Parts: sequence; C-alpha cells; structure tokens
Amino acid sequence: MAIKCMLCVLLLLTCFVLLLLIIFTNLSDGDESDSRSFAERIKNRENERLTFSANPMKILNLQTFQYLIDTKCNYSTEDYEDLEDEGRKIKAVWIITSYAGDVSKRSALRHAYTNEELRRLGVRRIFLLGTLDEKAQVKTGVTQPAIENEAQRFKDIIQGNFVEAYKNLTYKHLMGLQWAVDKCSGSYSYIMKMDDDIIVNLYEVLSLIHNRTSSNTKPDFLMGYVLDHMTPIRNQANKWFVTKEEFSENVYPSFLSGWFYVTDMLTALKLVYQSRQHSKYFWIDDLFVTGILREEAKIYNIENVKEYFTSDYRFLKCCLEDKKNYLKYKCDFLVGPDGGDPNLLSIFKKYSEDCYYSYNCVDRPKEQLLKDTCILDYKNFEHSELGIGNAQVENLLSSAMS
Repeated sequence: MAIKCMLCVLLLLTCFVLLLLIIFTNLSDGDESDSRSFAERIKNRENERLTFSANPMKILNLQTFQYLIDTKCNYSTEDYEDLEDEGRKIKAVWIITSYAGDVSKRSALRHAYTNEELRRLGVRRIFLLGTLDEKAQVKTGVTQPAIENEAQRFKDIIQGNFVEAYKNLTYKHLMGLQWAVDKCSGSYSYIMKMDDDIIVNLYEVLSLIHNRTSSNTKPDFLMGYVLDHMTPIRNQANKWFVTKEEFSENVYPSFLSGWFYVTDMLTALKLVYQSRQHSKYFWIDDLFVTGILREEAKIYNIENVKEYFTSDYRFLKCCLEDKKNYLKYKCDFLVGPDGGDPNLLSIFKKYSEDCYYSYNCVDRPKEQLLKDTCILDYKNFEHSELGIGNAQVENLLSSAMS
C-alpha cells in the first residue's frame, strides 16, 4: 500500500514538472515573438499567406492553365564566376512577351544581347509565348514542333496553353510574372517586363535600377512610364473600345506602359496574388496588371521615369547619326520602339555598349537635348503607341519628348 502511495506521489510530481515546463516554454516563445516588431510579424504572415496562395495551375479565369514548354530559371554556378562589379550588380529576370509565330524578333534580341553577356550582367531572359492555332501556323510557317525545337536549343522560352491573340495578352503577362516569382525569387531580385518590338539600353537601365532602389525604403517597387488620367474609349470602331461591362469607371487608374517596366519579386508576388482574388478578366494587360491589380493590392510606390522613354524610334536614330558627338554623349532615351527596322536594335545596342564600357559617355548638355535638336519630319509618320491598351496615347506623343 505504501509503495502504491509513493508511486502516485511520484506520478503527480512528474505531471506537475511537465506542466511547469510547458508553461515556461510558451512564455518564452511569447517573449521572443513580442520582441519582434508588430510590422515585422505582419509582414512575415503576409508573405506566408501570399506564398501559400500561389497556385501555378491557375491564371485568372483560366482554371486549367499549364506550361506547354517550361524551363529552369538559374544558370549554372560556373556561369556567375565572371559577373562584373559584384557589389553593384542587379540580378534580374527579363520577361519578354513575344508572338509565337515571330521567330525573327526573338532571334534579333538573342543576337543583340547574347546569353553569355546576359550571364555576365546577371540577367536571365525568358520569352513568353502562347500557342498558334492551325491557321496561324500555316500563315507564319511556324509549327509547334519548331517552337519546341527552338525552346530546346536556347532554353529561354515558356509557353502557356492559351491561344495567341491580342486579347489574351493578360494571360501571357501574368504567366511571366508568376513564372518569375515561382522559379526565380531565390536567385533574382527584380523582374524587367518588355515587349519584343522594343529597344532598350540594358546597361543604363541596370544602373538606373541600382540607383533608384539603393535609397528606396518603401515596401514595394514599380518603375517605368506612368500613364495617368486616361479615359476608356467607348467608340466601337476604335481598336481600344472598352464596354461598360468590361470597365465601368470613367477614368483608368494610373498604370505603367507595357513596353518596358521594372518591379521587384515581392511586388510581383502581390500582383500575382491579387489576380487570384480578381475573377473578372480584362484584356488590356498593362492597365489590368499595373493599374487595376496594383490599386487593389494597395501598391503605391511607382517610380515615373518617362524622361527615358520615347515613342518615336527616330530619336534613337538621332543618337546614332550625330557624327559630331558620336560616342561622346549618352543617348537621351533608354527605351523606345524599333519602328520595324530590323537592324536598329543591334546598332543601338552596340552604341550603348561602347558608350558604357569604352568611351565613358556623359549626359548630353541641356542645350543639346535630342528633343530640341533632333529634327523630325512628321509628315506621313505613324507614331508608335506608347502603351498597349491605353486610351488616348495620341496625346502623349509630345509629352514623351518633354
């Protein structure tokens, strides 16, 4: 009987000690949690929520989305051994919307900026493609096996299971952001989104990203040409006609031109997550992603760098044709259309490269800015549209030069 009493006492003591340990452990965890700032804890929970919600098998109302062609994000470790200026290097994923049937645009970009050079710069380029229907394959002469061979050769293509169509660009745009966030966020910090008919001075753009982000203390980041106070076009004969059912408001939210813009991984993740909450499809991709979704996600930190954009490719040519100051001054503009000129991209890229590495070109003096000195003949000139889907881009031509 005495032995049983002793065992009972020992059991009670053991339970009491265990209870004390549990209480102490919980208090300790609570103190550690409370020692972190409230904002930090909220941010961590938000990140966990966003990450958990990212479903790569769904884009907006496209419930059965899948990659018909996929690829890895990272280059091999050896490829980074010769990365230049490690301390200021910006590592970015360069996603480029490209029509599947236009191989020439992709070839021109690969020729201008080779994979070897992009590796040195810390940039991973990916072309975003949809699928060609039978009619488009016949018209372009590009078959699905040909696209698959191209992807196997260059390893820079992803393709979604939606048909190539202008009103499907929103799927393509979100596919690119989703892929970059899902596959590259551990190795790259930024995303550069571009259309394949745009020319860019990649050297100066990477420097601009570095300069604008090094002092940025805000939680989000978007940088590009901001289009604001744009109104929907209700004229059915117009290419940009938008019904009240598609967009009921009278003014679009501010958004970035889809020609070229830059964001960081966390901001892209928020945009992708917000698209999960937005079931209604809207076909003007740059407006939808960087305008409507951006506002819904409460992303307000937008860097407007419109002074580096031109909507007239001939201003880029002016940089190249200024024989007196050739390779003395940087080109005023970093981004512009190719104007249908198949050679302009490679020539402008070579100029930008020489200026950056070999000649230490400086900014052009105010009295010699191209907008004042480059003489253009606007007779019979059809200018490029600065933003895919913006309503009144005709009125922006002069402002793009100011």
